[in-house]
Amino acid sequence: MAEANPEEAVTRTVSKSLRDLSACFICRLREDESKFAEVRKRFTGGKTLHELFASIWDLKEAHEMLTPVLEKKEKSAALATEEGREGNKFYQEKNYAKALEKFNVSIMTAPHPTITRPEISTTGEGDNLGESPPINPEWYTGNDAEGADGALAIAYGNRSALMMKLELYEFCLKDIELALRHSYPEDIKHKLLDRKERCLAAKRKQELERQASASLPRNSADSVRKRGSGSSGEMAADFLKRMVDNLTLTAAEVDPLGINGQLSFRKTPVINKKNSSYPCFSDSVKVSYHSPKGRYTLAVKDISPGEVVAVERAFCAGFIEENSTLLCGHCLRFTLNPVPCPGCTMVIFCNDDCRIKGLSEDHWLECKLLPSMISLDFGPMCPAYKMLRNFTLKDIKDFRKKLKKEKPEDPVNLGCDNKGMYNSQSYRAVYGLMGDEETLDDQRILISCQVAFVITKLLHMSGRFFVNSKREPFTPTREDFIAAGSVILSHTFKCHFNLIGVADSRMEKDVGAGIFPTLALINHSCDANLKFYTIGRNVVVRAIRPIKAGEELTVAYGICFENSNLTERRRALEKYQFNCSCEACVNDWPIYDRQDRMKLRETRLTPRVRRGISEAVLKASAMALQIRRLAESDYELNEQDYKAMCKASTLVHRELTRDCQYANDVRHALLLCFIKVSTLE
Repeated sequence: MAEANPEEAVTRTVSKSLRDLSACFICRLREDESKFAEVRKRFTGGKTLHELFASIWDLKEAHEMLTPVLEKKEKSAALATEEGREGNKFYQEKNYAKALEKFNVSIMTAPHPTITRPEISTTGEGDNLGESPPINPEWYTGNDAEGADGALAIAYGNRSALMMKLELYEFCLKDIELALRHSYPEDIKHKLLDRKERCLAAKRKQELERQASASLPRNSADSVRKRGSGSSGEMAADFLKRMVDNLTLTAAEVDPLGINGQLSFRKTPVINKKNSSYPCFSDSVKVSYHSPKGRYTLAVKDISPGEVVAVERAFCAGFIEENSTLLCGHCLRFTLNPVPCPGCTMVIFCNDDCRIKGLSEDHWLECKLLPSMISLDFGPMCPAYKMLRNFTLKDIKDFRKKLKKEKPEDPVNLGCDNKGMYNSQSYRAVYGLMGDEETLDDQRILISCQVAFVITKLLHMSGRFFVNSKREPFTPTREDFIAAGSVILSHTFKCHFNLIGVADSRMEKDVGAGIFPTLALINHSCDANLKFYTIGRNVVVRAIRPIKAGEELTVAYGICFENSNLTERRRALEKYQFNCSCEACVNDWPIYDRQDRMKLRETRLTPRVRRGISEAVLKASAMALQIRRLAESDYELNEQDYKAMCKASTLVHRELTRDCQYANDVRHALLLCFIKVSTLE
């Protein structure tokens, strides 16, 4: 079918969101109500993905009204210089948080030279089917003209001055090194070298002060637990605190107010004994299958509160765009002195290693698409296309052809390789995830088809998906477009069911979203026994109460009995197409503010035993209150707090029903320990 005139499409769609495009498309179809009714019939359940996408691709109105514009935000020395000037003004005004933002934007927008990509070994069509294939080095090209990176060098130099002022000497030295690596002007290079010498001297002095402080006796627990103690880092600590307070997020893996204001990162727990087939799970977990609800997880041994049940790295993830100057585009960590993407002005990385990984996985495909995705308001970088990673159409066709032949007899093994291993970083695992296409009505299917249509158009415009074996763009046929669109449509349906939010440290807001194939196997309960929390690109799953062998493992899909009544929960779960039958729903447990303070599980107890239990519960409740106050103050929780709450949680959940305030207070305190304690293992 001949496509619409590209110029006409551009005039119709400039600066429109996805919602606007969809409204224009539906309005065009409704100009002929009989045709609109006929079109609606094409998007009903029971159709294959290929048939559904072909139905929208063959509509002339879709090409006229849904074709997006590939927006461009080119790197510019002039723009980088202007952002740098703005940063210097804020620096002079001592508004250091705003100065850092401007210096980072200056670095992101400055022209960047070519990055030489190191060789990354892959096994191609082996057991790691679907992992990222290699990319040609020329896809990392930048502006290599002599002196073209001068604006970038100046931007690094400006930021190094800010880091020096804040006494963040490691960061300062890193920025000086980066400035010298690029074309820093010879006539002012002596200033940079002088700053380096002063920085090294100050760093040595800071280290001596730290050693002297460490040798002094600790007079009280408060002096140990107080963040940012000592005078040498007070300015940096104050700055970092204001930075975090002003953000719309607080990255879960960062404790920005560490000793002397130095940035520190939490360590991701390691599972010592892994499940032999599902290595992201511990050996306490078993994956089973039951026809009505599909795959689910069971405890094969007793699990204690706080025990790590799973740790998984996102197959793909994206963050909310408004925080793009402070979050690494690959690991999603909070970063103060990032390095930029060499090809776009929208993404930063916390270091060279993350940059290479990001360009080799999620980011290479989206590099040219991000300005358009943001204008279209796709949400947190639309994992439906990120699930492609750095695959081409040929890669996807080959993968899916082979995967269809490998369909296992046992549904439990769906997504496993020929050795029975479930590799969550393989497309096999993503391919086997469940979608919601069979439960949607024709209107929602039509909306999903429109999303897939727009993404397919953008992939074509990017010149990075429809390419041959040499990574050279070719002109796709109708069959090529429909093959690509049906894959995107499949990913869209999978995202509806399997997208997991990446949350901040206070567990109040999501900073983005990702696809976690292993965690997607855990079912929902309004009275969940597990809790997710985020460390960068990784999600850790811990037990929040004692779990007996044979009990199903569950998490709450954003809603629980403590803060929502039964009617509200059922309404919220409608999109998942199931009715929750957990104990809280069956017995219609009250929400938190209507719960009793104490409900003993066993009522036939002697008064003496009841008094003993009551005293222990009150002690645990007081401990929970203390932990909550510590977490909300300037004090740092430690491992002793965490271990004490694990023991208290075991006691409380053994003796009390879970729909009482004491049990919930203790559980919430345990969650605070997960989030706030810097090292849990």
